[in-house]
Amino acid sequence: RTTTIIQELDPATGAERQRIEVQAKDVTKVFDVNGWALLEIPIHFQQKDSRLRWVFQNKDLRRHALWLDELLIRPEKLDVYAAKGEFLFWNNRWLEK
Repeated sequence: RTTTIIQELDPATGAERQRIEVQAKDVTKVFDVNGWALLEIPIHFQQKDSRLRWVFQNKDLRRHALWLDELLIRPEKLDVYAAKGEFLFWNNRWLEK
């Protein structure tokens, strides 16, 4: 099991403003055939100037790498699009045109 911890930090002091702790399995929306997973975690910032710290913990993996790739942080009601070759990127999902 992988625990995902997101901390909202005060940029001046580093003090924790908010802490979200979830099991990755509970926020996973998609698994692909190459072993990647899409996690969606809603975050409501206490203040707009906050810093974020993400921590992933999995004691079973020991020293094996756990990769975070293609991180997208966006406002909840905003859609993000981009076209690349034969694919369309939509809110961190790659779709064939």
